Amino acid sequence: MGILALLIAAIGGGLIWFFVIRNPKPELVATVALIPAVVKRLDATGQNDAFAVFIFTRPGEYESDETAVNLQFSIENSRLGLDWVLLGPRNIKDQDTIAQFIRSRGHTVNEQEMNGVRYLRTTDGDVATLGVDIAQTVYGLRADSVVDLIAEGFEWKI
Repeated sequence: MGILALLIAAIGGGLIWFFVIRNPKPELVATVALIPAVVKRLDATGQNDAFAVFIFTRPGEYESDETAVNLQFSIENSRLGLDWVLLGPRNIKDQDTIAQFIRSRGHTVNEQEMNGVRYLRTTDGDVATLGVDIAQTVYGLRADSVVDLIAEGFEWKI
């Protein structure tokens, strides 16, 4: 009986580590309307390599790696920008549409590469508003649509 109790305790401890200790930061969420506030906070307090990634799918689409959109804002060379990272299938599939959309809104867009990862980047104009415009116009989200958020290198709390 003592070995069984030790085994149960070890498994329980492993599960606690896996679900709680390994990832102590709770998953963050925001709304499309909060994108400018998050980006403003990133710009005000983040350093180089700090970033915010908003992850979402079109309304009514099943959420998967194939359908997930990753809209990233980062500070690179001390400059805030919107990045369309070409890793996820949806981002790769939609890269031409997004590049054209960014240009149609009066922004320049450049293809760049870092650590073997290609991405489109724009730094001119109001990139936060551009991000909201992409989420709403291209992907059909509403201002109150909830999106997942990854915040790295700066604090964000609702």
